Amino acid sequence: MMKYLISIILFTFLHLIPGFAQKNNEKQTEKGADAIIGIELIITQDTLYLGKEFPVYLKLSNNSNKSIFIPKNIDLTSNLLPNGLNEIWDGALVKLELQPSSDFASMHQENTTWVTSVEFIKVKPKSYVKFLLVDLNQHIQNFNKDIDSDDLKVKSKQTYTLQATYRNGRKKKGKVKRTFLGEAKSQKIELIIRKD
Repeated sequence: MMKYLISIILFTFLHLIPGFAQKNNEKQTEKGADAIIGIELIITQDTLYLGKEFPVYLKLSNNSNKSIFIPKNIDLTSNLLPNGLNEIWDGALVKLELQPSSDFASMHQENTTWVTSVEFIKVKPKSYVKFLLVDLNQHIQNFNKDIDSDDLKVKSKQTYTLQATYRNGRKKKGKVKRTFLGEAKSQKIELIIRKD
């Protein structure tokens, strides 16, 4: 009986330890993501005039002391269009969060194509790359055009916050250990939306 009991305890112990270790590693990865890379949203002005171009850029900095690899392309989503602004998905995922907005206003686009062959770029230590994410004005105009209820539209004469989350699960062949895998958030920026 004692031998049987010891076997159960040992079996349980050996199965709990890997799970604990995995969770611990996941926590370390989450905590370490912002230490490895820095994500910054860049806009040229803090007022968006509907009808005028409003480019939003993403600056990704390598804060580590080793070169890292990241996908060359960005697949963009937003809380307004949760499953993507791109028809072809072939890179890392960036989600833009424009608040305040209603969950009921979200629209879904279909027929996106997932590409398995991905190009990567090398980011040297203490350097950065800059991506043009979206013309936010055009995105808002397209969204408002397809929403019937005025209450759910993105409104002018209102202040909004914008934040980006960068995620990558794509791995570069032969450079898996040097590929950035994880998630990092940008700062929140405030912008005012006005009519042109």
